[in-house]
Amino acid sequence: MKLAAKLFIAIYLTLFVFSIACAATTTTKPYYTKVNIWYEDSGKILSTNYHRGAIIPFCTKVNVISQTKEKINFTTEDQPGITFALINVPRHSLVNTTELFKQYFTQDNPKAGNTEFNKFSAKEKDSIENGTLIEGMSKEAVIAAYGYPPKHKTPLLTSNLWTYWDARYLRKLVIFKNNVVTKLEEIKEEYAGRPRWYW
Repeated sequence: MKLAAKLFIAIYLTLFVFSIACAATTTTKPYYTKVNIWYEDSGKILSTNYHRGAIIPFCTKVNVISQTKEKINFTTEDQPGITFALINVPRHSLVNTTELFKQYFTQDNPKAGNTEFNKFSAKEKDSIENGTLIEGMSKEAVIAAYGYPPKHKTPLLTSNLWTYWDARYLRKLVIFKNNVVTKLEEIKEEYAGRPRWYW
């Protein structure tokens, strides 16, 4: 009985040490941004997706620190001293934070190999790099350049009209035909007397 116990302990310790060794040699794959991300306050990036301030560029390497029901905390390789917080606004995004995470981040480098990015035209790639929209862009290029439109105003990506906000009271309408941008419009909202939930 004593020999069996010693043998069990020896096997257990061997497996334990082996598991620690494996964990030590395993590296976590980095994440990349799937879209350009705008921010004025690094600690309060709303999923409403306002296009103001600085940009965390498409295909930026990031380290995800934590994810809760309300927000995703992360740092970037370019600005390691800054912690960014992407905050889900469910009434605008209409998705949970797990789904929001999938819209913003990927473990596959979006510029590597035979990816969607490398199928875009030169003009589309320039627009993505600059965070701008132009006529002639595909829907996929618009998403990379401007992020996903808030679902409370654009519930379906199959729609020919997408609504973004460049600021709280400045809407940008993107009009498509055959999945290609044919027209861009900016609309300044009259906000006096409008209830908070309108936005």
